[in-house]
Amino acid sequence: MNNRIHYENANFLRELAESLPHIIPTGSADKAALLQRLANEELAQAEYEEKVR
Repeated sequence: MNNRIHYENANFLRELAESLPHIIPTGSADKAALLQRLANEELAQAEYEEKVR
């Protein structure tokens, strides 16, 4: 994957995490936290790939 895809994935995951309480009103806090963690991992992967290049 190239860095652009990682950044797009991270952005999508963060937007989904922010929207989740409106989509699933109850029990969404854990799911939103997981989505935020996945977004952070995508950003970390993009930063790693930038350093490796």
